[in-house]
Amino acid sequence: MDKSLIAALRKAENKIKVEELFTKLAPDGKSLTTKSKLEYLEAAMYNPQVFYSSGENTDLKVKYELAIQRLLAGQWKLRDLYIRAGFLKENND
Repeated sequence: MDKSLIAALRKAENKIKVEELFTKLAPDGKSLTTKSKLEYLEAAMYNPQVFYSSGENTDLKVKYELAIQRLLAGQWKLRDLYIRAGFLKENND
């Protein structure tokens, strides 16, 4: 995974910026699939465990849209605060 894209996604402020980042910073200049975009979004949020009420059969595009909403909501940023406070140890992204 491209760590510069992950870092940029963590700073994104809106959905338009997220989509621009996927276009501009896509590894090797290739367009990313929805699955790849979802994987990058999850990596940017430190790979949270997500429960989908519709189960594993949830459409990939729905998961992608929900991931963007979670990223922009920013609750995943608490992890950085916990690391700085010493409650968690930092590990690989």
